Formats: sequence, structure tokens, C-alpha cells
Amino acid sequence: MIRIGKNKVRTGCFTCKRRRVKCDESRPSCNRCIKAGKPCEGYANDPGSGRGSDLVRFVVYTPHTPTPLLSEHPDLDWSERRALSYFQDRTALELAGAFQPDFWLATILPLARQESSIRHALIALSSMHEHFAGVDHFSPTRGVDFALNHYGKAMRDVVKFNQIRSEQAFDYALVTCALFSAFESLQGQYHEACNHAASGIKILAEEQRRPGSNAKQTLVPREDLTRFFIALGRQIMEIGDPNFPGPRPELYHTETEMAMPDQFTSHEHALRHMESLLAELVEYAERADTIANEGPISDDVALALLTEFHAIKIQFGKWQAAFDRFSSVDSNEYSKETPDSSSSTSSSPSADHSRPRSPAFLILRAYQALMIAFLARIEINDEAAFNDYGPQFWMALEAVEEFIRCTSTFVNPVDGRKSPRPPPSDQTTTASTSNASSASRSLSQSSPSQQPLIVRPTFSLALGIVPTLFLIASRTFDIPLREKALSLLRMCNRREGLWDSRLAASVVDRVIELRDEASKTGCSQLPTDADMDHATQTTATAPNPEVQGTDSRSPDVGGRSANAVEFKLLDIKFLPGKRCVFRYAFATKHGQREGTPIPMLSTEVPTHVPGASVHSLREFWEELRWEE
Repeated sequence: MIRIGKNKVRTGCFTCKRRRVKCDESRPSCNRCIKAGKPCEGYANDPGSGRGSDLVRFVVYTPHTPTPLLSEHPDLDWSERRALSYFQDRTALELAGAFQPDFWLATILPLARQESSIRHALIALSSMHEHFAGVDHFSPTRGVDFALNHYGKAMRDVVKFNQIRSEQAFDYALVTCALFSAFESLQGQYHEACNHAASGIKILAEEQRRPGSNAKQTLVPREDLTRFFIALGRQIMEIGDPNFPGPRPELYHTETEMAMPDQFTSHEHALRHMESLLAELVEYAERADTIANEGPISDDVALALLTEFHAIKIQFGKWQAAFDRFSSVDSNEYSKETPDSSSSTSSSPSADHSRPRSPAFLILRAYQALMIAFLARIEINDEAAFNDYGPQFWMALEAVEEFIRCTSTFVNPVDGRKSPRPPPSDQTTTASTSNASSASRSLSQSSPSQQPLIVRPTFSLALGIVPTLFLIASRTFDIPLREKALSLLRMCNRREGLWDSRLAASVVDRVIELRDEASKTGCSQLPTDADMDHATQTTATAPNPEVQGTDSRSPDVGGRSANAVEFKLLDIKFLPGKRCVFRYAFATKHGQREGTPIPMLSTEVPTHVPGASVHSLREFWEELRWEE
């Protein structure tokens, strides 16, 4: 689009207008440019800027990527062009979260010009995302129908891949699995999302096992797709391995060199190595627990597990050093105007309140603190280890809270439905002109008759904050820490792949009740089915729950009396129809076996494992349902 104007231009500096952000028009240089670390090019009518006031200006607006707009495609109608434009302008940026959207804009979007299944899948995903995020305007039912119609077309087009034995069909199948999984997550259909993710993991693992697979030419860089599916596989295991249907194949990074650098060059560089560390740690914990539950662990296997765990610890130590060196460069910690920053800006709790810290930096800082605590938890193999890492958990929550403040957008809901509360305001910071801060103030000053602003829902597939908040809220024994994590979880209104903040908050509420039930039970007796039926009937966080119990008690050892009953959250399994089952156990410790302690995430292991505590167990499961 070309606009021609004479002797008349919009107010604001040239830099902000080119970037299409609102300028605060400070002189001689605007604060917006200063915060973003960009040179302010001055104002149209400012003689000091070196630009005359009688210029005829030609402003050419081009896409923010070199990819041609899909609106040029001859087979698209107006609604389809609009959906793809929305994907390019909004959906792709949200999917990337705090990090670079190159995978979605530069890699996936161009494929929609070549393949109809990907084109229909992108249209469906974009339309469903617009419906999901559109709490501030009426979203007609036909918008959902339009998305479901294109989802069905994409599914029908995928069927033909079974008849096409080409490398291109293989690439298209992998990409559609990724898009289908994202689409189902947007709908809250996590069971189906897990199935699509598992299909993509199996397809990719099958290709990796083929001889010479690394040398062949592909439409999509394999390392990008591998990162995506490794992250999805990690989420499945974080929530509960039962979500993976059948045996879980292993994926490996296709890059030949993943050595930890001395200093990272960007937040994206640090993210890639953090993702790798998280995947290794989750896979290690799952494998160690599986081996322990299969029978006695030999000395050779125990040594191999210990060696593997300590290698992960060493790598994380190197990651910390590289990240700290990178962050010590002042400009790397602070915001460089992320895509969402035009609508909201944070007030940093650091000494320099005028410079918000980068959302990408905040995510990485939160995971850095969380990893310190969980590595210690796994190594000691005792939930009580978290008691010694309160400062790390508070550091993670501080980063998460600042991230929520600087990325949240507040809107007026059109239907008056309840929604998460706004981020708590920081009374120690200076006043900000950001949307987030303004919304927080208006919420506190509004009368009871006024409808409060709400947090616009966010959907992302990048490393996010919901797992961090859930793990802290469900595992810590520090009540103020738990309540802080739970309050942030309740109001952030985020969906990050398979992690849903509202569902996670409901599970945490029930976990707290069950943990209280365990403490009231006493030392001599595990809860019975009757106890749990009563406890379930009184809870308000699990509508229509069903409780089942299986007795796994082991005999008392050496006549020792049982210790206090402990609550153990085991896993969460998604079911069709917006339902999930979470499995938990009550345990009493009777003694300690001699042997080599094996770093594990779970303590629900048989009594014959060296170094394992002897437990009496009683397992239960409950069902949770949710609606959009």
C-alpha cells in the first residue's frame, strides 16, 4: 500500500512511524526509541532533525518478512485471505512467545503456498486463535464453524499422503501433525493434541532411523522440526507419560555439534540449550523411575544412571555460566521491543525503572532458578529438598510476575464472563503509561458497578510460565510461596501447548486439599476409599469427580511404626471430551534400605530397590472436566 501526502504527516518520530508503534514525542529523542535501543530519526516538522517540513513523503508498507503474501493465491476467497493475514500478523507471533517467530513465519508460512493441507490447517488455526483471543468483541459462531470446516479439509488432504511416497509428502505430514496438535490445544482438546503430537514424533523418529536421513534435502529444516517435536514430547512427559499412546520413540537433535558455549550470543541461543537440558532431565527422570519400578538395579546400571545425571548437572552449570556472562552485558537483559511491546510495557523492578527487562530474559531467568531446585530434588530423591530452595523459587516467581506484567493486555469482555484477575501492581515502581499498568490502576479505581478489565487469553507454543507456576504451587511446602504461585496461575490466562493455566490451577487446588487430608490422617493409617469419597464430595475445584483406589500396601518392616502420611502427585492423563484424570498416592515411610541412592523424580518404587525408602502406598485417581 502506498500513501502520498503533501505538507502533512502524522505526529511522531520517523523511527516509530516506520516501526508502526505509538511515539511519545519527547524531544530531542523520543523515549520509545531510547528504550528500544534504536536511533531516533527526529520529527517531520523539526528543523533540527534535518528533514524539511515541505517534503512529499512516499511511505511504502511491506510485510515484515520477505515471504510473499498469500493473498495473491488465486484459490483463496476473502475470508481465507483474512485468516492467513491474521496468522502472519498475530498468531505466528503469539506461537513464538517471547522468542523469535522465524519457525512460523519463515519456515511454515511459505509451505502454505505449495500444499493445500498446510494452507487449510493454517487457516483453521488462525481462525480458531482469533476466536480464542477475542474476548473483547462478539465472535460469531460461524467463525468457529469456518475454522472447523478448514480443519476437516486439511484432514482430508492429509489422507492422500498415504498414496504419495515422496519426500515432500513426508515433510507435509510432519508439518500438518504440528499444526493439528496446536489446533486441538487451542480448542482445549488435549487428548487429541497429544495424539497428533505423538504421530509427528513417530514419523520423525522413523525417518531418523533411516540410513542417510541427515544428508537428504528437505523442505523444512529437520533441526527446526526436531526442536518442535522434542518440546512437545517433553510436555507430554511433564504432564504424564500415559498421554503418549504406545511405546515412546526417542528423538535426537540432528545438529552434529551442540556443545555448550562459553557465552551465549542471543536469548534464542540460550533457549536452544535450555530446551535440550530440560528434555534430557525429563527423559532421565522418566527412565530412572521406569528402571527402578521394573526390579532390582544392578551396580552397573546404577553407575550408568549416576554418571548420566551428573553429566546433566555439569551441563547446567555451564549453561548458567554462559547465561550469566551474556546477561552481564547490560543491553542483553533489557527489552528490545518485542512484537507485543507496542501494546504493553513493563515497569522493571530493577534499579533502572525506565528500562523493562526482556520477556525472553525473564523466561530464561525463571527456568534457571527452577532447574537449580529440581536438580537438587531429583538428586536427593526427597520432596523435602524443596524446603531448602525457597530463594530460587521466589526468584522464579519474581521473573514470572514481571513477565506477566509486561506481556499482558487488558480488555473489556463483551459477555461479562469471569476471567483471571489482573497482575498485582507493584507499589514500589514508578507510574507507567503502559496498557498493563493503566489497566491495573483503572481496575483498582473502578466502582463496583463498572465491569472490570480482564486479561486477554494468550496461546503460545514456546517455553512458557505455566509449567513453572504449576510445579512451584503443587510441590512447595512454603504456604506464602504456594499462594503466590497459585494466584499468578489463576490470573495469567495462558495456554502453552498442553499446559492450561486454569486447568492447572484447578489441579493445584485439589492437590492442596489432598495434602491437607494426608496431614489430618495421622501416622497410623492410610486414607481409605470412604475417606477420599468424603474429601471429594466437599471440593469445589473438581466438578463431577470420580475417585478410584487401589491398595498397594507393603508389610511393615522390622516392626517399625509408620511415619506421617505423604501425598504424591503421580501424573495427569488427558481423556477425550475435555476431561483428564490425575493419579495420586498416599504413602507412609517405614524404613530405609542400604545401597547406592539413585537420583529419581519419584519415590513410589518397590522395596527391593537399593537406596529406596520402604513405603506403604494407596493410589487413587480423580477425573476433572472443564469447559471453555
